[in-house]
Amino acid sequence: MHWLSDVSNGRILATSVYQRIAAEPEYQADLARAVAELAAAPPLVCAGK
Repeated sequence: MHWLSDVSNGRILATSVYQRIAAEPEYQADLARAVAELAAAPPLVCAGK
């Protein structure tokens, strides 16, 4: 069990940290490669069904 203030403050902290990370060019390049990799991946559904 967590106090509501812990959860709220955790969200605020996580948002702040992610904004800093997302602004980094290296992160943006990694994300672009991951998006391209997922787009090229075969579908997860079996072809025979």
